[in-house]
Amino acid sequence: MTKIDPKRLTTVNLRYGNTAKSLKVLAYANLSAKALYLFGRANSPSEIAKSVAKIIGIESVSVDLIKSGLDELKENKKIYFKDKKICLYEDLRKEIDKETEYSEKASEQVIEKHFPKTIKKSIVVAWFNDAIVDFFECHGDEWVQTTCKGTQKLINKIKTFDEIIQKSVKAHNLEKHEDILKNSFIGFLSSDDPEDQSYLTNVGYAMFTSRLVAADVGADLIALDELKNVTLLVDTNILFPLHLESHKLSSSFEALGTALKKIGVTIKYIDETKDEFERVWSARRADIMKSFEIYPPEVVKGADDDFISTAIVRGCKDKEDVEKFFDSILDVPKEFPSGPKLEILQDEKIENEIRMAKKDSELKVAIQNWCLKIRPFWNKQLKSKSALDHDSSLIHITEFEMKDDNNTFILTLDRSLQACCAERAGATKSLQQFI
Repeated sequence: MTKIDPKRLTTVNLRYGNTAKSLKVLAYANLSAKALYLFGRANSPSEIAKSVAKIIGIESVSVDLIKSGLDELKENKKIYFKDKKICLYEDLRKEIDKETEYSEKASEQVIEKHFPKTIKKSIVVAWFNDAIVDFFECHGDEWVQTTCKGTQKLINKIKTFDEIIQKSVKAHNLEKHEDILKNSFIGFLSSDDPEDQSYLTNVGYAMFTSRLVAADVGADLIALDELKNVTLLVDTNILFPLHLESHKLSSSFEALGTALKKIGVTIKYIDETKDEFERVWSARRADIMKSFEIYPPEVVKGADDDFISTAIVRGCKDKEDVEKFFDSILDVPKEFPSGPKLEILQDEKIENEIRMAKKDSELKVAIQNWCLKIRPFWNKQLKSKSALDHDSSLIHITEFEMKDDNNTFILTLDRSLQACCAERAGATKSLQQFI
C-alpha cells in the first residue's frame, strides 16, 4: 500500500452507490472507508469513529453516525464483517489506491505548473498540502453553514486570503517567499486549465464532505441529486453581501456562486423581497447619513459596518461620496459573483400565493415565535409586520412550487425562518430550505 499522509486523503473524493443518498450519509461512508484504508486491517466502529475524528480534526464523532456510513458501504458491497470487525473488500482498497495515486499526480502537476522552482520541490509540496487544506477548511465551513439546514454554528473566524495562506507559510518557515507563493496560489485558483479546475473541484467537494461531518448537520438531510437544477428563492439577507465586497461572507458567496452555476441552479427573488431590500437600503442609508451629521467623518468611517467599509474600499472620503455609493447599490443585485443571474419570479399564481401568505396569521405567529426562541435574550425584538409578510410569502411560494414538482428552496441566513420551515416540513420534508 502506498504510504500517505492522512491529511492528503481529504483531497480524495469517493462516491458510493447508484442511488441518491443524503450528503451526510455519503460523507460518513467516505471518511469511514478512508479510516479503514489507513488502518490497513479490520477494526471496530468505535475505533473507526476515533480515526475519522482525527482525520478531520475534531474532538469526536458519534459511533451511531459512523454506523450510518458503514451501512451504506455494506449495502454497496464495499465492506464485510469478520469476527465482529469491519474489513474493506480488496476492490475498494484498490479503488482508494487508484484515487490516491491520481490525487497525488494531479497535485504534483499543479505544483509543477504554478509554483516557483527556486524553492526545493519537497518543501513546496509540504507547504501546498497544508495551504490547500487551510483554504478549503475555512471556506468549507461557510459552505456548510450556507447550504445546509440544521448545522451547528462553527466558531471559525472569517479570514482573509492573506491570513489563510500566512498560517502555512509561517509553519514551513517560508516568509521570505510569501509574496510569490501567494501570487502562485491565486494563479492556480483562477486558472482556466481544465485539469486545474478538475483538481480544485475534487478538493472542494472532498473538503466539503469533511466539514459537513465536522458541523454535525443533524437529522434533516439533503440528498445530492436534490441540489441539481433546482430553483433557489433568495432571502433579503443574501442580497446585500452580493453588493458589499467587504461583507464577511462575500468571498464565500463567490465560491458558492461558482458551485451553484456548475450544477445548474436557478436563483430567483420575489417582489416582496425586492420591497424589503429597498426598505433595508433606505433605513441603513438614513442611519449612516445621520451619523455624518452627528460625528466627524473619520469617526463614521471607523465604524465596524459592512456598508461603510465597502464604501471606503470603493474610495469614498466624505458624506457626498457615501451618498453616491448608496445610489450605486439601490437595485437588487443582478447575479452571484461567478455564478447564476438573479431573476424575478412573478406571475398571477405567485401574486395569489403572496396574498394568501399575508392573510396566513397562523404561519406568521409561528415565524414570530421561532424568532423569539432563537434570538439571544438581550435582543428579543419582534419581527415587523412587513418582515412577517415577506417570510410568510417565501414559505407559501416554496410550498406551492413544490406541489407542482418544481424543486424550489429558500436560500437564507435567517435561522428562525429555517427552523419554522423545518417544523412545517415535518416527516414528509415537503419543504426544505438552505441556511
